[in-house]
Amino acid sequence: MYSILLVDDEPILLTVAKAFLEKYEDLQCDTCASGPEALDRIPAASYAAVISDFEMPGMNGIDLLKAIRERYPDLPFILFTGRGREEVAIEALNHGADYYVQKGGDISAQFTDLAHKIRRAAEKTRSARRLRRLNQELSAGKERLKVTLRSIGDGVIVTDTHGLVVSLNRVAEELCGWNEQEAAGRPLTEVFCIINEKTGRACTNPVQKVLDIGGIVGLANHTALISRDGSKRAIADSAAPVCDDTGAILGVVLVFRDVTREKEAERGHLRLAAIAESTSDAIYTITPEGIIATWNRGAERIYGYAAEEVVGRHVSVVAPPELENEGITLMAKVKHGAIVEQYETYRYRKGGQKIHIALTLSTLIDAEGDFLGFSGISRDITERKQYEQRIEHLNRVLLAIRTVNQIIVEERDPARLLPRICTTLTETGGYHHAWIALYDDDRRLVVRAAAGLGDQGHLLNERFSRDSIPACARRALDSPSCISTKEPASDCRDCPLASRHCGLAAMTRRLEWEDRVYGLLSISIPPEMATDDEEQALFEEAASDIGFALHAYETERERTRAEAALFEANTKLNLLSSITRHDIINQTTGISAMIHLLRDELEGNQNGEEYLTCMQEALTSINRQISFTRDYQHMGVNRPGWQPVAALIERAAETTLPVDISLDNRTASLEIFADPMVERVFFNLLDNAVRHGGQISVIRVSSFDENGQCRIIVEDDGDGIPPDEKEAIFERGFGKNTGYGLFLARAALAITGIAIRERGEEGKGARFEIVVPAEHWRGAYPLR
Repeated sequence: MYSILLVDDEPILLTVAKAFLEKYEDLQCDTCASGPEALDRIPAASYAAVISDFEMPGMNGIDLLKAIRERYPDLPFILFTGRGREEVAIEALNHGADYYVQKGGDISAQFTDLAHKIRRAAEKTRSARRLRRLNQELSAGKERLKVTLRSIGDGVIVTDTHGLVVSLNRVAEELCGWNEQEAAGRPLTEVFCIINEKTGRACTNPVQKVLDIGGIVGLANHTALISRDGSKRAIADSAAPVCDDTGAILGVVLVFRDVTREKEAERGHLRLAAIAESTSDAIYTITPEGIIATWNRGAERIYGYAAEEVVGRHVSVVAPPELENEGITLMAKVKHGAIVEQYETYRYRKGGQKIHIALTLSTLIDAEGDFLGFSGISRDITERKQYEQRIEHLNRVLLAIRTVNQIIVEERDPARLLPRICTTLTETGGYHHAWIALYDDDRRLVVRAAAGLGDQGHLLNERFSRDSIPACARRALDSPSCISTKEPASDCRDCPLASRHCGLAAMTRRLEWEDRVYGLLSISIPPEMATDDEEQALFEEAASDIGFALHAYETERERTRAEAALFEANTKLNLLSSITRHDIINQTTGISAMIHLLRDELEGNQNGEEYLTCMQEALTSINRQISFTRDYQHMGVNRPGWQPVAALIERAAETTLPVDISLDNRTASLEIFADPMVERVFFNLLDNAVRHGGQISVIRVSSFDENGQCRIIVEDDGDGIPPDEKEAIFERGFGKNTGYGLFLARAALAITGIAIRERGEEGKGARFEIVVPAEHWRGAYPLR
């Protein structure tokens, strides 16, 4: 087969020439459209000849010929151009063209002539190359013979017919430890002492054996030479008779060489071969053309092909069709010096099973540095890749669960919660599909949210509406744990969504909390994860979190209903209290008027006046108590909230403090979580200071942080409170006014866990400390 390169700037001429020439089975043509392109193509291929047109833009045929002769002196070149250009032909031949062929005339005869000249040029070049090589070999042989005769690399000993040493060359002297003068005339067995290196026994004298049989003998395997100094070397080669022209034996020549390193290398090769055969990795070699040359047992185990099935075939036999060029590309890179080590890719075992491998590819170079091919090592990393994919999948599921928990915390509307959960479970990549079905008021399952099902979610609702629940859903409702279906498309054919799970597994879990079942959660996952313990545990966690969220919503609804009912009841009670208080005040007003009239009637009656005075005092006390209940009737009715302390104090001071008492308010932007009646608390504290503090010039309100708690201090510079009254002032009925102010103030603060106490010193002023728990205050850092 001759591979040739056609060069012409006319595409149609290239097509015609290629078609005609490739009619001959021994010709194969490549084509290119310019001289520079041809020069780029030649190094990458081994062409038998180059056929070029003359007239081409940029670089004509003569220019291309000159460039080729500079780079490839013996590459055949044929100029193929039009008639009437004899001067071109002469110039081409002068510059080294092998032939010149004119275009035109009988096209069949023209291409027959061209094909003939291609063969002649190629064969002429091959013959010249062979002759050159033979001359080189002959010259080298002569030189080697000279070198050998002058200084042969093997040991040579010549004996006479009696086995006595006649001569030794330099190498024999070094190996045996005897110089030629010392050894001459001695028996061979004394100078050339050989034993079996395994048994240690003396070997048969090779000279005597030659003399006995009259022919060439070889040394037995495992022969070792014991040098004069006692050192031992493995040797090999032969002994032959030295005969005259008549065939008479004149003596024996013994030629031997030190093969110690070869033996060690052979043992090393055997060890390497044993390692290659015993390793679990696939080890194989490839020729430069990509043909598999060797194939170890590890390769048979990993790829599933026996050595006899792949040796001699192209390496692409074990590559996936979609990666057929990968191996060729990698070999090209390695050949040009690139390093391919632990390159991760995939292959298919015999039978179609996909495996992941880590590929190491290197070049095979002999001792002279010549390129022999490639060495490949494939390690099966399928389990590792599956583990990495499993971890990646579980991390996505864990991220989905964390996001679901965040949604549960922030989403207060159950109508939006469930769709967001399903979308999150699928968008993170952990699950392919997800749907949630809850019981309605008639105890029937209704799909409330779905993701990844397209328009098929309604099919499940239609199925549920007929009280016809698929098998997986029935099992999940009856089971306290997760239900896994590895192949829903075949194992759960009665499910209307079975077709959506083709190639996927499904897991279904009932949503419950504290023995209350709310519905179902179902998802789809890769089949290999369906029985994974961690996968099921994460799914159980997700279902449990959703069950808790549904429970929390239900509890919140019940609490809201209870609060609404309580608020309605309190509203009615307040209305009743207001009406009752109004009626009582009317009655007490009438009684007070009658007491006034009776005083006129009983004037001078001492006992009667005393009775009337007692009645008036009792009536006044009743009026004070009724008035106070009006101020505190809403305590505990409305929800607690964040109250701005500074604003509350300012409003209380506006209505209670006279102009001669100043207010020092240092509470900044402090807020406390308290009942709305806390404003009455500060009003009461300031009012009490004005009423009962004596000579007061200033009331100071400050705050500070103590171990996370906030302390609000309300203090004055008045008379203070006696030690024995510090707790009594918070008792019901104590005091000079209503007797209920501080009692109800403590009760209002206690609703949100806030305490109040008096810590002042008698004679130096009152000091009320309000202690707020850590979670019930916020705002600017409190100041003293």
